[in-house]
Amino acid sequence: MDSSSATVSQPQIKCFPFVSFLGHARCLFTDVINSVVTTLFMLIMSVSALIPETSTMTILGGLSRRLSVFLQLEQNAN
Repeated sequence: MDSSSATVSQPQIKCFPFVSFLGHARCLFTDVINSVVTTLFMLIMSVSALIPETSTMTILGGLSRRLSVFLQLEQNAN
């Protein structure tokens, strides 16, 4: 038997991730949307935690969430 007839040719798959500008733009867009949704969620949670009828631990949780929002915005600015 000839060794070349026994081998099966594998189809070559060309995979070039993020080659086009649209790939980069799509990834950047989803990253920005993710950051905006996360920031809004943390901001809403911190504001809702600071209503007057809350306990001390909830207020501390709200303050820590505000710190998280600040750090998230700082990270997005860089």
